[in-house]
Formats: sequence, structure tokens, C-alpha cells
Amino acid sequence: ESETSDTKTEVPTQEVVGSANVAGAGQETQTPKVKRQHGKDCIYWGLRDTEDPLRKIDRTTKRMSKEGFARVMGHKKAEGRFLHKIESLRLYKLAEEDGDDLVLTPLAIDMLYGGSEATRNKARTAAFLNYEDFSKAFAECPKGQDHSLQYLRDYVSGKLGIRTDLDRFVRLFLESASFAGLLEGEP
Repeated sequence: ESETSDTKTEVPTQEVVGSANVAGAGQETQTPKVKRQHGKDCIYWGLRDTEDPLRKIDRTTKRMSKEGFARVMGHKKAEGRFLHKIESLRLYKLAEEDGDDLVLTPLAIDMLYGGSEATRNKARTAAFLNYEDFSKAFAECPKGQDHSLQYLRDYVSGKLGIRTDLDRFVRLFLESASFAGLLEGEP
């Protein structure tokens, strides 16, 4: 990064990949390789995907060790892909980490065990909107207006910076919005 006064400008990063002999002149020059930016990753789980795993956490104590949760989720240890799943729960604000434990939030309790369908639907909507990228994409495509799927893809890629997981993001966004009751019909 270069800095002028208080403004920062990003400069593309370069990595030296080796030396090359230039036209037989006996001189070696460094060949730079520009790293491409692939954009940021999208969330690992859609909102519907969180429901069954969350039900494995004791409803009364509202907590479970991360190692125990990993095992009931089919992982040997709390590492690797399992950490992406925990991050999904955290981004939806359905679970928090407390030391070595995973704790259900009041929002998760309402979504899973709310006293009425209206309470459960309200919690699903809140969880969907808690994930910042879903919230931004949903605000860009207001209900009651026709937007093409390509418009959504362009917004997610251009404005949110999700490029490598674009198809996955769009699929999870539509499925999660439908599960939260924010879309008419099926995705």
C-alpha cells in the first residue's frame, strides 16, 4: 500500500517467480507474477441448513462443547470445514462461542422453538438479514419488483466482491430468502 496524506491506495501485489535469461545477453531479470484477487468467500451454510444441526444442541442448557458438536455433525475434531459451519451460525447470529462451548442465542431459540409460527418466521427473517451480504443483496432487490437473476449476480460480484463462489452465493441467497419467507414462490 502506498500512502498520501490520509488516503490509502492499494497497489497490486507482485511475487517474484524466478529469473529469466534475457535474449542471450547473459543478464538475468526478475519475472513478476501479479496475484489475482479472487474476491471474498460466501457463507458456508444456507439458513435452512442450520436448523437440524442447531437442534442437536440441548434445548435446556442451550450449549454444547465445540468438540461434541463437531462429533454429532460427523467430524472427528473441531477443525477444517467444521469451523466454516460455526462461522455460518455466528454470521446468522444463531450461535456464539463461549470458550470451548457453542451457545444458542435467543434468536436461535425463537427460530427453532418459538411458541408460534409467526415467532419462528420472524426469527428466520432476522437471522437471514443478520448475514450482512444477504441483507445488502436483499435490499438491492426489493420485494415486489422484478429483477433478473443476472442483475443479482452482477450486484453480488461487483458490489459485494464475491466472485469465486458466485453461483453458490446466489443459490444459498435464494434458498435462504425463501426459507425466511422473504420470496414469493420457490427459488
